[in-house]
Amino acid sequence: HLTSAAFCAILANWLWKKVPQWIREDVSFQSLIRPRSSSSMPVSPNSQNREELSHLNSVLQKFQSLAQSVEKMHNIPHIHACILAYIKWSGQMKQAQLEGRVEETQTRDHFYKSVGRNVAMEELRSPKHQVALEFATWAYQNDTNRLSDILNARNFTLLKHEHDFERPGHVAYFVAVSEERHQVHVGIRGTSSLEDLVTDCCGSSVPLHHQQQEEQQKRVEVRAKQAQHVVYVNEPSMHGNEGESTSEEQFEIVPSRDEMIQVEEDDGDHFIRCHEGILVSARRLIKKIRRFVKQFVVGCGYQLVLNGHSLGAGAAILSGVILRLEFPELVEDSRLHVYAIAPPPVLDHDSAIGSASFITSFVNNSDFIPRCSLYNLALVLEGLKCLHRRLDEKHLNPTGPKTTASFFHHLSEGIKGEALLSIEEWNDAIRNGAPNIRQPDHLFVAGRVYLVYVPWKEEVGDAEDRTGHYQCIETDGAASVLSQIEADGPRLFTDHVCSSYFEAMGMEYELG
Repeated sequence: HLTSAAFCAILANWLWKKVPQWIREDVSFQSLIRPRSSSSMPVSPNSQNREELSHLNSVLQKFQSLAQSVEKMHNIPHIHACILAYIKWSGQMKQAQLEGRVEETQTRDHFYKSVGRNVAMEELRSPKHQVALEFATWAYQNDTNRLSDILNARNFTLLKHEHDFERPGHVAYFVAVSEERHQVHVGIRGTSSLEDLVTDCCGSSVPLHHQQQEEQQKRVEVRAKQAQHVVYVNEPSMHGNEGESTSEEQFEIVPSRDEMIQVEEDDGDHFIRCHEGILVSARRLIKKIRRFVKQFVVGCGYQLVLNGHSLGAGAAILSGVILRLEFPELVEDSRLHVYAIAPPPVLDHDSAIGSASFITSFVNNSDFIPRCSLYNLALVLEGLKCLHRRLDEKHLNPTGPKTTASFFHHLSEGIKGEALLSIEEWNDAIRNGAPNIRQPDHLFVAGRVYLVYVPWKEEVGDAEDRTGHYQCIETDGAASVLSQIEADGPRLFTDHVCSSYFEAMGMEYELG
């Protein structure tokens, strides 16, 4: 046992040394590994039984629901071998593109450019976007006095700050007001604890019911914008264009005046559907900030801005949707806007696209979190099935000593050697096996999406400044480029941290 413990300690120390210094200094990374103090707020046993995600049984039930959805898609033997083969194949495809051995129209860089409007970096790095990133990052600040000083320097007054919760289904946040700008900003923190991670993992898709009164639920619908009239989704005229998706603002989220009625179709229902765990967090957040919304936004006409990173971005999106349903003034005067930095997929297809008028999302390069959805998992599994068939054909599936040795020899070649699939074969496998994009279980990044990336041919070393190499496109959450998970080494995860977004925004990283 002593030897095992020593080995684990040496391994942990080695892994820590491999983490780049700029990642260690990143506040979102530090918050994730920092021990958290216990909240002094007592928790009532009765409230534990009532509230979602407040006790182990509730969490396990939601995990089971998500696991059942995943299990339906997974029927690949030797999936671990397929994943390792996929990682190698991804490296081979990147190298082939860098060496010019892939047709231009099949390259990753062409793929990015072709899915939306090219955006000047000045537009991406506008002051309102940079301010949103700062507020989202300040939400990681646990020192209330320090946070107050940071906000005072920007002519904002801190109204409320909560940052320590014992149970899943909550998000840390702060509320600040500026009388000079007539704005109320809410900063919402991303994943920073085990409890937050549990909230992230309760990712089943559930319908949103807007509760105007305690015992009365109203249906929430999506309507289409066609010329100057409004067409509700339960009218026949909407049904002729099912499944179509463009980058134009084609839908808008509105509360229905009708009683809740289920409308079934082949591709699901017309409820707004949300990420379950984050919806729970958003509802609890709204309870805590509602009085500020009533006082400043509804009462005084201030603008409400919700800012968040990662989990906080998802909570900001769903809070914005619910607040617009609760307060019509926010819709009529466009008094609410959400800025979501590195958001997870939290809304169904139509709702994600239809929220472009009040939600702006930012995705950095190969950031994995905005691509972490059941829809994308289904696509990757289709590609892995194709890889599995090819491994079988070449007798590389590790089913016995000989094939296992051959498989590891294949892996040991690295990016050299013959690729198991061409890019065309991979894309064909995904295209032929793709599920219906509008199925209720599938969630997407919400709103107008700024996707900033570094072309592979212009990538430079990690130690150098990549700022001058960034490009940006404007698209939506259903864009195919957000359905491709790039197994591009640690960039899959390091592109997610706050400091990477600061770099993409052309800003010097600082907590405050």
